[in-house]
Amino acid sequence: MHSFLREKSQMRTYIILGVMLFMFGLFLPHLSFAQGDFGLQTVQDQGLALSGQPLNVTIVKLIRIILGFLGLIAVIIVLYGGYTYMTAGGNEDKIAKAKMILRNGLIGLAIILFSFIIVQFVLQKLSDATGLNSGNGNNDIGCTGLQCSSFGSCFSDHFAAISVTPSQEATGMNNIIVRAVFTKAVGTSVSDILTITRGGEDITKRFTFIFAEGTDKRVVEAVYGQPPEGKGCTEEGKTDAVDCMFVHDDYKVNVNANVVASDGQALESGIVCGTQSVDEVTFNVDQLRNDTIAPILNPLGVADPTIGLLYTEAVPQIFAGRSYPITGTLIDESGVGYVHIHIEADDDATDFIDTDLGPGKDVSADPYIFVHEQFFSDGITKKWNAPKQYTITATGWDIDHNSVVATSSFVLLGANCANDTVDQGEINLNEGGSCGTPTGGSCSSHSVCASQQCVDGQCVAYPKIINVNPMDGAPGNWVTLLGKYFGDTPGSVSFGSDENGWGEASLVQCPGVLNGDTWHDSFAIVEVPVQQSTGGTNGGIALDGDGYIELTPPALSNGQSFDAGWTSVMWIALNSVTSSSPQTVFLLGDSTTSLELQLTTAGRLLLIQTENGVVKASMEGNILPTPTAGSFSFLSIAERANGAKMVMVDGVQYIFSTSFPVLNFSGPSVIRLGNGENGNTPFHGVFDEVAVFPSYAMSSFVYSTLGPVASSQQSVAYRDAVLSLNPMWYWRLGDSNVNTITEYISGTDTGEGIGAGVTMLAPGLFGALDVPPTTVAIRLTNEYGYSDTTIDAHGPLPVYIDPVTKQAYPDGLFRYNDIKKPGLCAVVADGS
Repeated sequence: MHSFLREKSQMRTYIILGVMLFMFGLFLPHLSFAQGDFGLQTVQDQGLALSGQPLNVTIVKLIRIILGFLGLIAVIIVLYGGYTYMTAGGNEDKIAKAKMILRNGLIGLAIILFSFIIVQFVLQKLSDATGLNSGNGNNDIGCTGLQCSSFGSCFSDHFAAISVTPSQEATGMNNIIVRAVFTKAVGTSVSDILTITRGGEDITKRFTFIFAEGTDKRVVEAVYGQPPEGKGCTEEGKTDAVDCMFVHDDYKVNVNANVVASDGQALESGIVCGTQSVDEVTFNVDQLRNDTIAPILNPLGVADPTIGLLYTEAVPQIFAGRSYPITGTLIDESGVGYVHIHIEADDDATDFIDTDLGPGKDVSADPYIFVHEQFFSDGITKKWNAPKQYTITATGWDIDHNSVVATSSFVLLGANCANDTVDQGEINLNEGGSCGTPTGGSCSSHSVCASQQCVDGQCVAYPKIINVNPMDGAPGNWVTLLGKYFGDTPGSVSFGSDENGWGEASLVQCPGVLNGDTWHDSFAIVEVPVQQSTGGTNGGIALDGDGYIELTPPALSNGQSFDAGWTSVMWIALNSVTSSSPQTVFLLGDSTTSLELQLTTAGRLLLIQTENGVVKASMEGNILPTPTAGSFSFLSIAERANGAKMVMVDGVQYIFSTSFPVLNFSGPSVIRLGNGENGNTPFHGVFDEVAVFPSYAMSSFVYSTLGPVASSQQSVAYRDAVLSLNPMWYWRLGDSNVNTITEYISGTDTGEGIGAGVTMLAPGLFGALDVPPTTVAIRLTNEYGYSDTTIDAHGPLPVYIDPVTKQAYPDGLFRYNDIKKPGLCAVVADGS
C-alpha cells in the first residue's frame, strides 16, 4: 500500500513538473522578448529570412528552429510515457518503463528550455560587448518614434569618450578648437572634463570650456584664450600666439578619469560597444595660420545594410522593423572635428533623434567616414499608417570654427511592404496603408505613392528597374530586367549612352519554348542590341609635336574670387612617363609670375613657381607609375589661401609644400597645357575635361566624386557631376574640329590649339567621336511613356561583378563583350 502511494506521489510530481515545463516553454519566448527582446526584436516573425538582418538575429532564428524541433520530440516522448503508464494495467515492468520514459523526456525538455535561455543570454552579452546590439528598440505599436527605437542601444548603456580632436601629427594652422565627444550627456562641470598640456606644462586654465550647442552636453569644446566674448582665437584673422595656440610639437589632451555622465555613470575605457574609447591624444601645431575654409561633407545618406553602400535612389524607400546605417564622409584640409546628426520626420516634428560622432585616435587629419546605426520600430508606420518621409541633417565641423551642412531624405515603409503577400491594410500587393497610395490614387508628394511618383496630384505607374541579369554580354544575348510598374502591356527597352545613340532591344520571342509573354509588370526579357554610336562629342585634344593648348579664363563675375585658394583638375593620358627632355604638363601665369608643373626625364613631377624669371619655390615628387597605353589619369593642382601647393594624381598626393608663396598676378593670366613658356618642353599625350574651382577644394574629394562617373564613359553624366561642384571655369576640350575651344559655363571661345602636332578630335576620356562605347545604360519605357534607366536616381543602380577579379561595380552600366551565349530557343534548336 505504501509502495503504491509512493509511486502515485512520484507520478503526480512528474505530471505537475511536466505541465509546468510545458507552460513555461509555451510562454518563454513572449516573456523573454517582452523584457527587451535581448536585442533581437526582428525575430518576432518566426520566418527564416536570412537577408537584411543582423547576424545575431539569424543565429537565434536557426537555434530556435532546432530547439523547437527537439522540444517537439521531447513533448512526444513525455506523452508517450504518460500513455504507457496509463495502459500499464498494474504491470510493474510497464510502470517502471513509463517512469523512465517520463523522467528522461522531462529532463530532455528541461535541458532544451535552459539551453535556449543560455543562448539568449550569451548572445545578449556578446552583442553588448561588440556593439551589435545597436538599438533595435521596441518593435511594437508602443514604440512610435525614433527616440524610443534607439532606447536601450549599446551607447545609451555605456559612458565613454569616443573622440578627442585634434589628433594628428600636424595641424597646418593654429586657430584650433579642442573637442571631446561622449556617448551620452556629461554631468561633470564643463571646466573639469579635459586637461590640456603643452610640453608637459598644464595650460588648461588658458582655455574657455563650453558644451557645444545642440549636443545635449555630449560634446565639449575648449577655445584658447578667455576673452569676455568667449570667442578666443576663432575670430577671423587671428593667427598670432597671443590669441591662438603657440607653434609647438607636443600638445596633449587627456580626458579626466573622474568624469561622470549626467545620470551618474562612471567613465569607461577600452573597447566600448565595439569602439575604442579615446582617453588621450597628442597633436602638433606647426603653423601660425587662420583656417577659414569650410570642410566638405558628401555623400550623405542611408546605406543598404546587406552591402554597406549608399542607396543610389534620390529618396530611397526603407522598411520598418530593421536597422540601417546612416553614413557620410567629412573631409577638411586641416582636420576633422565631429559630426552632429539630426533625423526628423518631415511632417511630424515630435519624431526626431540627435547624435554626435567623431574620428578615433590619431586620424583627425584623414577623411572621416561616419556611421550611425538607426533602428526603425514597426510601431512608427503602424501608427502613421502611411509612408513616412524623414530628412537627415548632418553638420560637420573641422578642428576649428568652420562647419558644413548636408541633408538627405528617405521614406520609411511598413515592415510588411517587402513581402509577396497582400497583408492586412494593403489594397494591392505592397500597396495601400504604410506601403503607399496605389496607382491612380490622389497624392500631394512623391513620398506618399507606392510607386514614388506623383504626377498632377495622382500616383502613376512609373517603372523602376531594380536589377539586370546578366550585366554583360554580346549582341543577341538575352538579359532580364527586374523591377516594378513595367505594366502588363509591352513597352520598350533600349541600350545607349548620353542623350543620343540609343539602340532599341527586341523582346524575346520563343513560341513553344517560353510559356507566356516575355514582358510582365515585374520583368522583361530582351535581346542585347548591336552597339550604337554615342552621337555626341567624346573627343580629347592630343599633342604630338611642339604645339600646346592655351586657355584664357573669362573675367571673374561679381562675388567671385580666389581668396580661399583654387584647384585645377584635368584628365591626361601620357604616351610615356620618361623622355629625353622634360615635359610641361601645366602652366598658369602672366608676364611676371608663373606656376609650372613638369614631368622630368626620370618620370617625376616637378612644381616650380617663378617671379620675374627668379625661382621662388620648387618641389619634386615621387616617380609616376608606368601608364597603360591610352589610359587616363586624374591630375589636380591646388593652392591654399596661404600659398601652399599640392599636386595629386588619381587621388594620390605626389607634391605638398607650404614653402610656396601666394600667386599674385599683375595682369590677365592664362593656362597653358602641353608646353612651357619658352616652347622647348613639349608634352606628348592627350588632355581632356579641364576645370578650375574657386577654392582649395580637396583634390581627393573631387577625384572621388568625378572618378566613378568618368569610368562609366557617360559624357553627359560627367559634365553634370562637374557642374554640381560649382567650378569657376570648365573646358570640355575635343568638342570642335577647329582650333578654337569653348569655355562651357560662359559659352565663349576662350582657348585654342597652337602649333604643330595638335589633334583637336582625338580619342579622349570618353572614347573617340562616333565610336560605339563598351559600357552603356539601359532604359525601359512603359506603355504610358514613363521611363527609368539603370543610371538615374529613381531606382537602385544594378551591380556588375567582374567574373575574374570578383570586384563589384555598382554603376548601373551594362558591359558589352564578345562572349555569345545563345538563348533558350537556340539551345532547343541545337538539341533537336
